[in-house]
Amino acid sequence: MKKILVLTIAMFSLLACSSDDENNLDPIIGTWYLFSENGIEVNDCIKKSTTTFSEDGTYTVSTSYYLSENNECIPDEGSADDGAWINRGEGNYSRTPTGEIIDDETIKTTFSDNNNTMTYSYEDGGETTVYTHKRK
Repeated sequence: MKKILVLTIAMFSLLACSSDDENNLDPIIGTWYLFSENGIEVNDCIKKSTTTFSEDGTYTVSTSYYLSENNECIPDEGSADDGAWINRGEGNYSRTPTGEIIDDETIKTTFSDNNNTMTYSYEDGGETTVYTHKRK
């Protein structure tokens, strides 16, 4: 009887722990770097910039851009930003930079490669650019 009780308790303990599985997290959570624009791989300087999306609904951009000067990657210090992000459902995400009242437009985002690749397109002035990010 004691063996059955111990096995039952052990089984319930294992089941209770499985609900904390990271698979329940939003796929955007993590640190990302830009890999390509319109299918063309970006240079190594641009890949140094990262965006981290946190579980608490905030994001931080390390440095939006690195400039390549004399074969060195120089950070553009004035280009970092942070703020809040929202999953609007069905792959739609929006970001609101700190200090802004209205969020950026909602962008349709797809995840692939076991949620290690994130792709979205952005239209500016009638021109559409497809961005692909990889998980760091």
